[in-house]
Amino acid sequence: MECIYNQGFSLASQCLDNNIAGVKEFFIANYSGATSFEVDANNIITGATNGPATWFRIEQKKEQGTYDQNHAQSDNGQNVWTIDTEMVFFKNTYQVRDLVRVMAQTSTLIIAHRNDGQFIMIGEQAGNDMKTGNSGAGKAFEDFNGSRVFFNTKQGYEAREVSETFIGSLTIA
Repeated sequence: MECIYNQGFSLASQCLDNNIAGVKEFFIANYSGATSFEVDANNIITGATNGPATWFRIEQKKEQGTYDQNHAQSDNGQNVWTIDTEMVFFKNTYQVRDLVRVMAQTSTLIIAHRNDGQFIMIGEQAGNDMKTGNSGAGKAFEDFNGSRVFFNTKQGYEAREVSETFIGSLTIA
């Protein structure tokens, strides 16, 4: 089957006035293979069936939280997107320790709320697994004092945008 390009991309047609990078907050929940997402004609997530009952908000300081998507195509034509997510927690408290411990024990769904206002679903197809993390108190007064956790997932398509309507329907603790 041939793929046909049916539209191009023009900078003149794009509004670049709000193209600020970074993630201001994440929403995280337990992943379940039983969850299915509904999408509209633009392939934007608008709803879910058997979705998580509760999502948890994890705010990020500016220029800290991030995610990156990398695409690769195998010799047999399989497309795979690898998505790496980093969350940063300031201060080393028992609450952060316990949260990181739980995140390390389960697969998660992550929604990144970007600084440009978009919401992106990460781990929709197979969940995210915490791969690494580190914590420390630093040495100098201005050194980092807290924890960083790194998640990874792979899926057969790029992470999809999530509608604000869907975000408004979530139970967020």
